[in-house]
Amino acid sequence: ASALAYLNKAIQDYEFVPAVQCWNSVLDAFSKTGDVENAKLVFARMKAAHVKIDLVSINALLDSYGQAGNADGAVACFDFHFSGKMFEPDLLSFMAVVVACAKFGDSKRAEEWVHRLQEAGFTPDLRLYTTVIKAFTKRGDSEHAKVWYEKMFAAGFEADLPVYRAMLGKNQRIDTS
Repeated sequence: ASALAYLNKAIQDYEFVPAVQCWNSVLDAFSKTGDVENAKLVFARMKAAHVKIDLVSINALLDSYGQAGNADGAVACFDFHFSGKMFEPDLLSFMAVVVACAKFGDSKRAEEWVHRLQEAGFTPDLRLYTTVIKAFTKRGDSEHAKVWYEKMFAAGFEADLPVYRAMLGKNQRIDTS
């Protein structure tokens, strides 16, 4: 919270409004730790300071929900910011929601968001496949984990250590042959 305090002090003492990049750096710091409340506070301060919000700002806020595993918050944030078409979501926007759903333990919802991502014209990457595989494995659904493993392989990705860790998350044996 010290970076936020520094920005607040600069605004108060020097009547200085930092550029959006400064705000986004602070927002990103909170998002990486899943600190949704402080990320929302920074976002609100940006709006109050009439800083022009950009896609990086929205994605950082979405990422805070993702890191916290707050699926409902991530979906609501996504819908709110992208329903008016002021901004178009990118791959990272969708990824944050998938991560939130997966961390929350809602593997089916994560899967639905992957389909939305694809419908929007984006291609899942290895991290996304790993996230969905891990979500199904955590739930004890090795059949769906295997389906996603096969989709990953069909998309041209090779399993790496994080994929194998995801598949064996509950010490299940998943036949990939």
